[in-house]
Amino acid sequence: MWIWRVDGATGSLDWERVAIQGTDYDEDAPRLRLPGPVIAQLDNDDAPEMILTVPTDANGRTSGQGARFIGMEMTSTDEIFNFRTPNGYADAQPLVVDTDDDGIHDRLCWVTWYSESSFNFNRKGMVGCHDISLQTPLKEWSRDMQRGAGTDNDEIAVSPPIWMDLDGDSTPEIIVAFGKRLWAFDGVSGASADISNAWSSPLSLPHRAWAAPAIADMDGDGTLDILIGDTLVSQRATDLAPLADGRGISFNPAQVDPGQQVTITGQFSNFGTATNDDSVDAVILVNGVEVKRQRFDEVKPIAPSGEGGPQTFSVDITAELGIHNVELRLDINNNITEAREDNNIVTSELIVVEPYVVRIDIPSENQRISPGSSSQIAIDFTAIGSKTSDWTVTWDDSNLPNGWTFDVDSASVTNPNLQPNSPHQILFDASIPSSALGDENSFVDITVTLDSDANISFTTRLPIEVLRTRGLSIVGPDGLGTTQGVGRPGYDASAWIMVENLGNAHESSTSIDWTAPSWGGTPSLRTADGIEVFSLDLDPNEKVELFATLHVDSMTQLGSSTSTALTICIGSGSETICENMDINLTASAVVVSPIHSRTLPNVTLEWSVNADLPASGHLEWNDS
Repeated sequence: MWIWRVDGATGSLDWERVAIQGTDYDEDAPRLRLPGPVIAQLDNDDAPEMILTVPTDANGRTSGQGARFIGMEMTSTDEIFNFRTPNGYADAQPLVVDTDDDGIHDRLCWVTWYSESSFNFNRKGMVGCHDISLQTPLKEWSRDMQRGAGTDNDEIAVSPPIWMDLDGDSTPEIIVAFGKRLWAFDGVSGASADISNAWSSPLSLPHRAWAAPAIADMDGDGTLDILIGDTLVSQRATDLAPLADGRGISFNPAQVDPGQQVTITGQFSNFGTATNDDSVDAVILVNGVEVKRQRFDEVKPIAPSGEGGPQTFSVDITAELGIHNVELRLDINNNITEAREDNNIVTSELIVVEPYVVRIDIPSENQRISPGSSSQIAIDFTAIGSKTSDWTVTWDDSNLPNGWTFDVDSASVTNPNLQPNSPHQILFDASIPSSALGDENSFVDITVTLDSDANISFTTRLPIEVLRTRGLSIVGPDGLGTTQGVGRPGYDASAWIMVENLGNAHESSTSIDWTAPSWGGTPSLRTADGIEVFSLDLDPNEKVELFATLHVDSMTQLGSSTSTALTICIGSGSETICENMDINLTASAVVVSPIHSRTLPNVTLEWSVNADLPASGHLEWNDS
């Protein structure tokens, strides 16, 4: 025998033909296959190891020279262990088990077969386990498997062993399909009777078992099953459950109107492998109240375990408006033992609605349209009642201001046939004139009316607003955010500013704040007439001229200056807008009033000059 290792990425040979030592001959026949290598973790390093099978039995049916198993490093081909089974030829690869869950395989279980005599083809099987955690593997146990019914070739051990904890003692049992029977052996002693009475004798199968077994919960009863070819071996137990895919509870009619009679039907089956050993009570509850109870004396398993079918029972109730919880419970009195009981309950909802109800879904955000433009608005109409019918959509735009328009898009259908839960969308076109202000808003009432009964209608209100723009400007004489002013000691100093509402809606100031000037005192805003302004109310695009005023103490030195920052805010929350103005004031013996004027050409202007004149000298000014 030889073994090769091929690199999976490149296809190149990592090993050229490595000979397996200790091979010999065997004259028994037939031979079905040579088991391939089994990859295992036999030590603490990261690299895996392999176990090779030398299948021959050199001395035939005589004990002591059975098939050989060799543990080998995959990196160096160094041998880790080498032992023979007590007897028999190996057509099946061995099974490695990690019994203590430490990540290292410590047990190797195998199955072999041999002829009982050289004069006939009567064959026997042998199964056993070796402890391979020791330097020299130690046989823990081995057992014979006697021939059964069938042909000679049925008794060839082709199916590999599998492990499964059948008795819950944490040591897995070994399960082997041999001949036309399924065998199980206790993981500790190897004795079948040590598992349970049910496993003390092998389980008969309908035909030879050469296929490898698989383990899974095939029938959904919460326990593992064994699948061998086309044969499923399951736990013998009852398993009642409602029918799957929402068929456990059904309603007739499926859509019911308030006051109408509805039939509730519960359906369940026995998905297990055994008929119930006692009567079973099944109940239907509506909103937690029992409305029907029925007893079933015999519920046979359904195929493939039996010939049973679905069990049904029904109750009639009068439907009431609302959403009702309907529940089917099986074995309400816990009369029987089942493979699982977590599937004994199923719930469903009985939804009872009026036959003719329509929901009108307007956009979640208010429609805001810029002045002088239009917008398309999509509105969905959905029948949420139980009936399909024809409806008519109308609208009332009488509350819109002059110049505003609202009409349906030419491609939309305003006489839809509405099916339950299928939205129908209608597009509307809304426009507002360029003269509309940002604080204007209005609404349109949308109504849908049942064609067959005009008394059934539903209305919703669609708000429409002008898209509001906000802006604020504060500038000085040079158009920037700063201004200069003067004042005589003992009088008020003033600086000119202009405040403008840049938005398209009326605005009121929410705050007017100042920073403290070095001269002391509190600045204020005043009109040209000297009236103090505590808050501002500005129409769209309105401008107002104001004066920042501060009293100059009589002891203030001429030529000295102070500064303050003015902050005006409009709006609130996330829509707050604030603007700042830097104001510089200087103490002077001469003041010209007004300090700044905005005018058109050919307009006569007047100024007044206030000064503290000295005892001698003269005053000059330049108005160029």
